[in-house]
Amino acid sequence: MIRGFIDGRAPRIAAFVSVPALGGTPVQVRFLLDTGAATSLISPVDSRAMGLNPRQLVDDPRAASAGGIGGTIRYVAVVAFLDFVEDTARLKPYRAPIGIAESSAASEVLPSILGMDFISAFRLTVSVLEHRVELAPIS
Repeated sequence: MIRGFIDGRAPRIAAFVSVPALGGTPVQVRFLLDTGAATSLISPVDSRAMGLNPRQLVDDPRAASAGGIGGTIRYVAVVAFLDFVEDTARLKPYRAPIGIAESSAASEVLPSILGMDFISAFRLTVSVLEHRVELAPIS
C-alpha cells in the first residue's frame, strides 16, 4: 500500500522519480493526486530539479497536449520509475508512463500530477479529516 498525506486540503503522495532514457538525477516529487487528469505529468520545476530541460523537450516530435481547467499544456511522454516514499508492500519502483510538461507561464505554477493513467490501477482512499491518503493495488 502506498501512503500519502494531505497538504492543506489536497491529497499528495511523495515518490523518488527517475527517467532513465533522459538521464538526470532522481528527485523526490510531491505529486498531487488528480482524478480529473487523464495523464500524469512532471512539472517543469520538478523536471529541472532532475537536471532535465523541459524547453528542449517541447520540440520533440512525440510531444502531445493535455487540457484541463488551467488550459492546455504540451508534454513529452516518457517512461519513469517511481519509488514511493511510503510504500509498505513493494520492494522495487513502479515503471510507469508519465509526461514531462513544457515550461510556460501557466505550467510553472502547476504541481506534478498523478492522474488516472496511474491511479486507476489502485483503490484510492482520501480522508481530509483523518489526514489519510492511500493507494491500494487492485487484486
